[in-house]
Amino acid sequence: MGAVIDAVAVAAPRRWRGDGSVALASRAARECLRLAGCDANQLDLLVNTGVYRDENICEPAMAPFIQRRVGANPKLPRPGARSTFSFDLVNGGCGFLSAVQAVDGFLRSGRIERGLVVTSDVNPLPRASEGMSFAPAGAALLLSSGAPDAGFTAFHFESFAKHAHLFGTRGWWTLDERKRRRLRLRRGPSHALFMREDERHPAEAAASARQALAGFLRETGLRPGDLDLVLPSQFPSGFPAAFAEAAGIDATRVVDATAELGPVHTAGVAVALHAARLQGRFARARRVLFVAVGAGISVQLALYTQREA
Repeated sequence: MGAVIDAVAVAAPRRWRGDGSVALASRAARECLRLAGCDANQLDLLVNTGVYRDENICEPAMAPFIQRRVGANPKLPRPGARSTFSFDLVNGGCGFLSAVQAVDGFLRSGRIERGLVVTSDVNPLPRASEGMSFAPAGAALLLSSGAPDAGFTAFHFESFAKHAHLFGTRGWWTLDERKRRRLRLRRGPSHALFMREDERHPAEAAASARQALAGFLRETGLRPGDLDLVLPSQFPSGFPAAFAEAAGIDATRVVDATAELGPVHTAGVAVALHAARLQGRFARARRVLFVAVGAGISVQLALYTQREA
């Protein structure tokens, strides 16, 4: 049985205090569990997909820290007792849907009953970063087992390596005096992060997603008109509208939630889902298409099917 959505929640930084990546993901996770009426100790799996973290931390994995903050079986389990397995799955802008696919596999195998996908991105070093063009946010999605003909029923992934140069980040782990002058730093962190986005990136991301969609529709035997709702990435800026135009999909079916949180990175499809649920659009849709784009350019699609009332 495929994965069905029990609840979704998003978290934005609070103005009166700076929320880091772990704090944002944890807040979203707790709210998601509250909305679903699910105790944290009932979680079998927690997958974190955030990319841009506090202080550019790469190791260790962030998922166990989020698990501990949420209170999902944080202690070593006794033999035979229930426990929560957590890990990071980093796949850029496609990471959230990649984690959904991973949780879907666990649910179909019968090894777990509930899985939580969480994510968050922040400016790692506000005083030592350049070109950061996304909005900080966190999100969480709770999944459980569903019927064979409902829930996530198909996934598709494609990469378009010829466009890899259009978007990327790189780190300077040692800042010499020249680099410090460029960043106008006298003291502080010894490393920095730089994001570079070519002006052609948004258009090529939309075109790549259209091409991936064409293959996905052939695989599933669907037509664009069969899709009741489209939940796309919210980054790069303007992607929802650009994708609708490139794919020839009625723009009223494509959710653009950037007015709520801005062009968020890995949390994009979850933010779109959250907005659609609040508007009642998700409940009315039978076939829902999730569209995630990331550097590479990589594209991941997922079809979510709901039973007719």
